[in-house]
Amino acid sequence: MYDAARAQLPRLFQQEPLRKILDPLRVWYPERLYTKVFDFHEAGHQPFRRCVDLGCGDGGSTLTLASKFEQVIGIDSNPELLRATRIRLANLPPNESRGEIQYFGIHAENLYNFGDRSVDMVTAAQSAHYFTYPDIWTEIARVLRPGGTVAFWSYPTLMLPDSTTNRFWNDKLLEFIHGRTPDRLGLHWPQPAHMYLWSHYHKLPRPPRDLFDRSTFQLSHYLGHHFPSHWARTKVTSGPVIHTINDVSLREWEHWLRRTDAGRRMYRMEPNQKERRRLDAVGTLMSAMARETGFAAENTLMRVDVPLTLLLVRKKRLEDLPPPPPPPLPAVEADLVRDRPPHMAGQVGAANQVGATDPVYALFKQTLFESTSEAGQQPLTKEAEQQASATDEARSSTSDVEHQSSPKEEQEHEQQRPLTPAPEQPAPIPEEQHPLSLKVEQQASTSAEDQAAPEGTPPATKGVADVEGAGSKPSSEER
Repeated sequence: MYDAARAQLPRLFQQEPLRKILDPLRVWYPERLYTKVFDFHEAGHQPFRRCVDLGCGDGGSTLTLASKFEQVIGIDSNPELLRATRIRLANLPPNESRGEIQYFGIHAENLYNFGDRSVDMVTAAQSAHYFTYPDIWTEIARVLRPGGTVAFWSYPTLMLPDSTTNRFWNDKLLEFIHGRTPDRLGLHWPQPAHMYLWSHYHKLPRPPRDLFDRSTFQLSHYLGHHFPSHWARTKVTSGPVIHTINDVSLREWEHWLRRTDAGRRMYRMEPNQKERRRLDAVGTLMSAMARETGFAAENTLMRVDVPLTLLLVRKKRLEDLPPPPPPPLPAVEADLVRDRPPHMAGQVGAANQVGATDPVYALFKQTLFESTSEAGQQPLTKEAEQQASATDEARSSTSDVEHQSSPKEEQEHEQQRPLTPAPEQPAPIPEEQHPLSLKVEQQASTSAEDQAAPEGTPPATKGVADVEGAGSKPSSEER
């Protein structure tokens, strides 16, 4: 089924409208790769209804996926590639066994055309290393149904089959791809896509644990003996190469190398490469390789290996997903402007968040507003002053009426008032024992003695008892 679908593609790619846009060398992926992806999806008990192919490019993988799914939607942000794929799709013969195919020109990180949990599988062939992480994982988890499948696969480059002679030229090819000199491609690769791709997705950010089932995560390598190498040191456990392209000409391989991201950037930086033709860095490398490997003639066909990496993971099932976040709290209605003092107009403070229904806050507003008005921060008009005076008179008259009572009510109130005993008065002190009278007698006796003493005679010395009784008070002469 897969071979029949791919058998139609080489003939269609020779059409004139497609030659100027698409590469003459197309890399198709083997049936064994798709079988592993479909078996993994079926093991999760998921249906084959809708699949989204991110970064679909020329649409080769989209067509193969349509042989299994009811609907396949290709996503790519390059309008030229989408135009070419639509032309190719329109020229395909009708096939009842193929599902519906659609293409959308949007970015993979913003799948706004798809609703939540509306996709069974998300794939990306030779494009996952260009995505923005972790945004892409969040968007995939949104559109993917619980238990759905994510499948990413890629290849770093084409290589000659492993042999003693070819191993030397494979190293030369990797040195040309990674070398960071003006005549090499290493300076022109976009980052971090180059790092993700040449680490065979080992350095690709992993899916978040709260959305994806990490126990189902698989990273399979079909690199043969090509890796690790001096230029790609990531240690991987690899199986044999499962994909080989036959009948590849040297000119096709050279054109494929020029159409890579780094090759296009090098061409833009050195526009005269078009006039130099085979004399640029890519042409020089491929010519030397052809002479040493026996493929000097341009019509000589060769066989090349495609080292593949496959990443598989499932989204968590519904019972394993975290609970949805609680709905946001309703917004608290702010105070009206007329309820605020002038100096607080346009401000939303902590008190405004409490709400006007709180009695404490209502008392706070009333007190603050009255104090502001009394301070004269808001001058009142004549009408407001008359209204305020009328209100005060009404309040005073109402309070007077409320507090008036009849004589009968006052008498009843006096009768109901409890009787309290009068406080006891202290007993009067006898006059002869009063402290003030004793003090007056003492002063009178002292003045009589002073008058009786002759002049020049010093005053009598007071005794200890007199000193203690009088204390430190001065005598009458000293006063």
